[in-house]
Amino acid sequence: MTYHDSFQHVIKRYSRKLMLIKLDKNVRCKCHLPGSNDPDPACPKCLGTGYRIRIYEINGAPQTSTNPTTFRQTNQVAIITYFYLLDDVTIDRDDLIIYDDQAFIIENVARNVGFNARFCYTKAAGIPKRLDNNIFWINYHNIIG
Repeated sequence: MTYHDSFQHVIKRYSRKLMLIKLDKNVRCKCHLPGSNDPDPACPKCLGTGYRIRIYEINGAPQTSTNPTTFRQTNQVAIITYFYLLDDVTIDRDDLIIYDDQAFIIENVARNVGFNARFCYTKAAGIPKRLDNNIFWINYHNIIG
């Protein structure tokens, strides 16, 4: 088993079904509010992201971690969920992952390579998305059916 295959095997073994909401930052949604130019958080088309979205079902291995206070300027504990994704998944900063009825905003993406510079897997760090009301979930479920 190659280095690449061993990573793929571990991720597949611990994988769960995730939903990936990809933002197309080249296409702004028409929901931007006049004056502030902020996207409408209740927009049923973009889920409040402000951009055209595409939703994909993917598999990934989530791992929840706490970020020690020594790495932050505040004393609050930051809970980060790392998503280990197979080599065929493309994810970017600000995309969303839905896992266990919670939405995570991707803050950091690390694409890891192995021997001979062969891409092995992606490690995406997500933080829980703050939702003020249930409108996000209503719109999300309306989109995915």
